[in-house]
Amino acid sequence: ISFTKWREAMKIVTDLYNDGMLDPMPNDLAPDYAGHYTFSLLGGEGRMFNVSDIERTSFEMLVYITNAVYKAMAHGAMYGATYGKGAFLQDRWLIQIKGEASRLRRIRALEDQVGIKHKAYDFWKHGEYTDMLLGWKRKPGDTDKTQCNHEGENCLAE
Repeated sequence: ISFTKWREAMKIVTDLYNDGMLDPMPNDLAPDYAGHYTFSLLGGEGRMFNVSDIERTSFEMLVYITNAVYKAMAHGAMYGATYGKGAFLQDRWLIQIKGEASRLRRIRALEDQVGIKHKAYDFWKHGEYTDMLLGWKRKPGDTDKTQCNHEGENCLAE
């Protein structure tokens, strides 16, 4: 059941990404450590920073809550698998993801109806912390293109 909830959450978030509805989208963020603007969840490279809120919530759901369920079950700790740090928290995080997805879709429908083209706010890309990220220091040609594993994404080596 735990991974069923995770798969449902990932489908919601991935659909938002595919529909261009994450706020912010990866291109609106500071570049990652390699200088790329990638969706953090698809390549299994989940991050807690420099991502949209719904990506971070999905990452927390898998790494902290789903793993806690399995660890509790392995130790026979039913409280930890359910009430403590388990299935009930998974339900709460899944509801948060659904709620944020619902808000993003409603806002997009309203924007489309009145002709607004949303542009992400600059604070997503620049700030005291994000300006220190190594991705800003990367330059085209400073990576080995043969080592690039960003299937279909723009690579700095190109």
